[in-house]
Amino acid sequence: MDGLLRDLTSDFVWQIVWKVIVIIGSAGIFAELRRRASRHIDTFRNAAIGAACAAVLVVTITGVPVIHQPETTPDNVEENVSRWVEDLGVTVRKTVPPPANAYFEIALTLPNTHVVYVSRYKALDKYIQFRGPVAPAKDISTEVAKFTDEQKERLAAFVLLELSRAKIGFNLPPNFPANGNLTILKAVPITSGLTKDSFAGYLDDVDAGVGVTQFAFVFQEDIERKEKATTP
Repeated sequence: MDGLLRDLTSDFVWQIVWKVIVIIGSAGIFAELRRRASRHIDTFRNAAIGAACAAVLVVTITGVPVIHQPETTPDNVEENVSRWVEDLGVTVRKTVPPPANAYFEIALTLPNTHVVYVSRYKALDKYIQFRGPVAPAKDISTEVAKFTDEQKERLAAFVLLELSRAKIGFNLPPNFPANGNLTILKAVPITSGLTKDSFAGYLDDVDAGVGVTQFAFVFQEDIERKEKATTP
């Protein structure tokens, strides 16, 4: 019984009760005023209009929607992510079953053909992780393989500089850039702040990181190739 009383007196419950009272009361007032002004106007319609106006006022004043969307939690994050990617219209390939170290993992193919993985790992179960693998085009990889150690170091430094400027997390493979499979990373806590809009923003961040890395490869490879061609 004590637990029930605590629930009934919680801030969330009282916020809902208060909003319902405001909406119903405002609707009644609007309806009565309109009824007195003109008896030919349907009272029920006026009540509906009044309720809508009151709802707009509540949202405007409090900044909180009358109907709350369920907050994202570890229990519903997979369901929410699946719904968000469907709403965003990206191509989805779900890993079934997921890797042994993950609760779920999906691969998203973006319109620009970049692939971003979204996973929830058991070791970091309070987070979802975005991963954007970056592999340079085959012709670029072929040219990079011909670079001297000094040229490879310059290329690696340029790529890392661009990623640092963009403030994007990444995982650097051994022997980079000879092995060009660098991965863009972003870990996001599973909280009420994780919504469809923020999810789309994180997806854009990782996609941008993949694009920055690919551009850095192409740009610096072109410089090194031209320099090599002009060197006697």
